[in-house]
Amino acid sequence: MTGDTSLGTSGSPTSSRDSVFEVSHLYKVFHTDSGPVMALRDINLDVRPGEFLSFVGPSGCGKSTLLNVIAGLLPASHGEVSFKGQPVKEPSRDIGMMFQTSVLFPWRTVLENVLMPIEIFGWDKKAYKDRAVELLAAVGLESFVEAYPAQLSGGMQQRASLARVLLYDPAVLLLDEPFGALDEFTRENMNLELLKIWSATGKTVIFVTHNINEAVFLSDRVVVMTPRPGEVAKVLDVDLPRPRSLQVMKDARFGEQVFEIRELLGVA
Repeated sequence: MTGDTSLGTSGSPTSSRDSVFEVSHLYKVFHTDSGPVMALRDINLDVRPGEFLSFVGPSGCGKSTLLNVIAGLLPASHGEVSFKGQPVKEPSRDIGMMFQTSVLFPWRTVLENVLMPIEIFGWDKKAYKDRAVELLAAVGLESFVEAYPAQLSGGMQQRASLARVLLYDPAVLLLDEPFGALDEFTRENMNLELLKIWSATGKTVIFVTHNINEAVFLSDRVVVMTPRPGEVAKVLDVDLPRPRSLQVMKDARFGEQVFEIRELLGVA
């Protein structure tokens, strides 16, 4: 792939006709008691079908804000986000969101938590129960279907949360630092599990992280963001073979791309 997304505060997004998302001259300003705070400034980018795209940048740079605007959870102050050619005005069932915490209800079993979106949508739970059990098995929770969240580790809770968002089969997954609170070993295992699911389903994934190694390991492209107000410093194509295992981190190209991002963030 070649980077074909324009950057900076004066550019226009270069988009393909089959882009899943197009973000055009996006600004986001929050109004506080002490005055307006600009979180995002002139963001232009496209998201391609089936790609794994990551946002990386320092804390407070607007990564999660950008994801929430793309999801339709926050309105843009200026500019536009379109999803399959239509302006994003509100959340869509075609867009699944996974947050930094698992948000599991403690009084519901793991299976009941996974089935919750089906209840909310008013769909037939019985028709989805077998699929929910299959997804829990796919993320290694086949023995915990009737367990409660308190009986699961943090990593297991996040696996259940991932199964929940996959159950209703959204076309796009938006993941907001879903593994940030996990230990390094569990985090690596979750990254591998996520890549397996992404490879098997062909879904478009947008992933927010402040971990540079994680962004490079997972992604087709990495959007590097500046400190607040968040702008796009560069969209980096990740030139690493797939499928990927942890061994890819030994590849010289992996180290080079990690270092390039570190330089862009001023932490080299």
